[in-house]
Amino acid sequence: MAAWSPISAKATSACSSSFATLSCSSKRLLRVVPAALCGISGGSGPAVAGGSLGCDLRGVQVPLARDSHFRSRYHSTRLVARATATMSPLSGTPAAKTIVIPAKAGKHAATVVWLHGLGDTGYGWSDLCETVNLPHIKWILPSAPIASVTINGGMPCPSWFDLFGLDAGAPDDVKGIDAAARYVAGILEEEKKANPDVKFAVGGFSQGGALSLYLMSRKVLGRFEDGSNASSVPLSASVAFSGWLPKCSLKPGGSAAADASVAERAAAHPVLMAHGEADGLVPFAFGKGSAKVLQEAGFSNLTFKSYRGMAHSACPEELADLKAWLQKHVPPPS
Repeated sequence: MAAWSPISAKATSACSSSFATLSCSSKRLLRVVPAALCGISGGSGPAVAGGSLGCDLRGVQVPLARDSHFRSRYHSTRLVARATATMSPLSGTPAAKTIVIPAKAGKHAATVVWLHGLGDTGYGWSDLCETVNLPHIKWILPSAPIASVTINGGMPCPSWFDLFGLDAGAPDDVKGIDAAARYVAGILEEEKKANPDVKFAVGGFSQGGALSLYLMSRKVLGRFEDGSNASSVPLSASVAFSGWLPKCSLKPGGSAAADASVAERAAAHPVLMAHGEADGLVPFAFGKGSAKVLQEAGFSNLTFKSYRGMAHSACPEELADLKAWLQKHVPPPS
C-alpha cells in the first residue's frame, strides 16, 4: 500500500534551483514554494551519533491548505484558543486555528497534542486522528505561527522555531525552541484543568517531532531554558515521526541522569520514535542517532521503529504501530 503523508518526500522532476513543483492527488490547494519550506527538519543541530550529516533538498510534495470540511467538522477550539491568547510565549499569529477532535462521549481517557512539520498546519494531520481511530483519545492539533526561517532565505512560513542549517554542526534556535515548548506545555496545562483525570501525550512530525522530544527532555530535567518550571508539565508519553533531538535538549554531557529523580523520570517516560529508511529530508541516521543519544542519556523506555523504503512521510504500518503504542501507554478506561 502506498504511503499516506501530509508531507511526502517523493521527488518531482529534477530541479535546477531550490524550488520544487508541488502536486497532490487529492486536488487540494497547492502552490510552488522553496523546497526548504516543505518539512525540512534535518538542520537545527540534531543530536546524533556519528558526526555531520547532509540533507537532500530535492523536490517534495506538501499540501498548503486543507479541505474545508475539517473547518466545520472540528470546530471546538475555544479552550485552546483561549490558552493561546493568554499564555503563548510565541510571537506571531498561528497560521491556522487549532483543531480539537473530541473523544467519544463517556470514553475520554487521554489527550494527544500533535505538532505538524515546517510549512504545514494542524490541518495537515487531521486525517491521522481518523486513521488511528481510538475513541478514548481527544486530539489537539495546533498550528505554528508564520515566521521568517533562516534556512529558507528568510522567507516566512509556519514554523515552531527557526532553522539555521542542515548539518549536525548548525546551532539551535534555543530561545525559539524553548518558547515553542512552553507554548505546548501551556496547552497541556489548560487541558489538565478541564480534564484532570486523563493522561497526556505529545507527538509530532519532522520539526514537530523535534519539538516533542525537546519538551519531553525538559520535562524530565525539570526546567525550561528560561529557568521556569517544567517538572509539573502534564506529559505521560512522547512521539516523534521523522524527527530529531535538538542538541540543546539535554544538559551538557548529554545525560538526563543528573540526580536520582531525574534518572527515574527518564527511565519511566515512554517514547516512540519512527523514521523512514529512505528519508531524504531528515536522514534516517538523524532519527536513529537521536534515539541512541536518548537511550544513552537514560531514556530506557524508548521504542525506535524503522520502515524500509519510506521517505519523509508516514505509512499504514507506522500508523498501526502508533495506534498499538498509544493503546499501551495512554490506554482506554478498563
